[in-house]
Amino acid sequence: MNKDWSEKNKEFQKLISKETTFKDGIKVLLEWRALDGDEEKSLKMLEELIIK
Repeated sequence: MNKDWSEKNKEFQKLISKETTFKDGIKVLLEWRALDGDEEKSLKMLEELIIK
């Protein structure tokens, strides 16, 4: 397993485990998707999340 991915996954899991940081965890997930080449879709999803 990639060490970088492992560290990001730990951060994500920590953030989504609490209601107060759940949105931050989702933002991290969407940022990963952007890095994976689906940037336009990820940014749209992130904007929708921030608005809500």
